[in-house]
Amino acid sequence: MISRKMSSLFFAAVAVAAGAPALGAALRGLWLLALLFLAQAGLWFLTHQRRWPTPPVFLFSLAGLGVAVWVNVRMGWLLVGGAAVLMAYDLEAFNAHLARISRIENSSRLIDAHLRRLALTGGGSLLVGGLGRLLRVQIGFVPALILALLLVLGSGYVLHHLDHPSEHGADHVSPAP
Repeated sequence: MISRKMSSLFFAAVAVAAGAPALGAALRGLWLLALLFLAQAGLWFLTHQRRWPTPPVFLFSLAGLGVAVWVNVRMGWLLVGGAAVLMAYDLEAFNAHLARISRIENSSRLIDAHLRRLALTGGGSLLVGGLGRLLRVQIGFVPALILALLLVLGSGYVLHHLDHPSEHGADHVSPAP
């Protein structure tokens, strides 16, 4: 039930998820790590084609990013790669969810709404991550965790209100007496 648009975006996300960290690793002379990131892309494509579960590949991708942090690959490459990993996983999970549903009314509208939310979330995470790299604020782990939780909850609240304006009074204007 995957749309051509979702499939193209999935392949683009996987290419960026593997390509950005691979390029960052290659620029540091870590050729084996770069090849492992490219192998990760092949694994993503294979699981997609065979319709195998993607959590192992997702965890492998996150582990690869963790290794790249440990060997000091530049954070910009890893930020882009990490956001793309999350987007690829989301697209694959959404596709799997749609495949389990026997009949979907107005599926193109549903897919477009999901892709819009995903673009907002991905763009927002890259923006916040980029700002975090530029601002260089010293903060402890617990306050950072609390701020991240508030950011996730707040963005979920905003996205919900953007998707459902009629539930929150936007369409419920009473006529003047």
